[in-house]
Amino acid sequence: MGEHATLFRILEVEPDATDDDVRDAWAVHLQRAGDYDSIPQDVRDAYRMLQDANRRSAYRELLEACRKGIPVPVPDGDFAAFRVLCNNAQVGIFPDPKIRDTYHIRLPGQPPPLSSPEARDPAQPTTFWRQLKRVFIFVVSFKAYRGTTLGQKLGYTVLYLIVICAGAYGARWSADWVEESKERRLERDIRSLHSAAVKELPALHGDAAEFTREFESVIGVQLDKAGDPATAKPRRIDLALIEHESVREAWAAIVNARISPERLREHQAVVDRIGSNVQRGSFLVGDRASLLELTRHLDRDRKALTIQSGDLDHIRVMLDAAEFGNSDD
Repeated sequence: MGEHATLFRILEVEPDATDDDVRDAWAVHLQRAGDYDSIPQDVRDAYRMLQDANRRSAYRELLEACRKGIPVPVPDGDFAAFRVLCNNAQVGIFPDPKIRDTYHIRLPGQPPPLSSPEARDPAQPTTFWRQLKRVFIFVVSFKAYRGTTLGQKLGYTVLYLIVICAGAYGARWSADWVEESKERRLERDIRSLHSAAVKELPALHGDAAEFTREFESVIGVQLDKAGDPATAKPRRIDLALIEHESVREAWAAIVNARISPERLREHQAVVDRIGSNVQRGSFLVGDRASLLELTRHLDRDRKALTIQSGDLDHIRVMLDAAEFGNSDD
């Protein structure tokens, strides 16, 4: 796997580290840095990934797949979670061009799989194509007329007329074929994008709801009211916000990037509207543009939710640290 530093190496723990090993390593980094804000970002990311035993086990499996170069089968319904896992683990995903719902994964610095476009070299022109180019130049430059008899010139003229007529017919046929290809491509794109959105949106909705419940459990305040200055917060939250800039930053990031139910309903309305068009066999260019925009929104919301989870973990750690300090006093 080259010289790439795994998350285990960054956090300075062994690949078979336990929960206690991870917590001890984090405590060492925290003590070494002096405060949370001075801990390098790559160490924070490694801790967020490895602090959970299930994510740690999944990361080990990803490393093994990268080391052996074996493809990973991922059912459609699990791809959203798989993509989030790979993003957190800093692992690249390459779809297998031949096997559906199968992916190759690579660490940064690893060469892409040979089947991916990134690994292919542009095809070099072959001798056949060079010969065809010469014949084409010979024909279009009318060199065939040079040094020929009248009968031969007449034969070449007939041949040129046949070629011109065939070219005109071929151009018309090609235009029809291109237009039909565009329609088929439009239908394929809309069906594919709509199918992906139908699977991703409920998963995002469920993860957002789960994050909201976790926030309210840790903070003791409803997430939709957390940004209201009039909302009363528990004393330990107020103290943490006053004393720690990193907690204030994490709080602001969570509140400002909150995935509201209204936004999810807007996304669902787009999916339902285009789904009705698909059922009627109506495939519009505008629908493809709407689905592409929706895909970007869903990806952005998914990344925001991942960052929010990390911010909430940081607030939880700081609250636990404050309670531990108070107990010592």
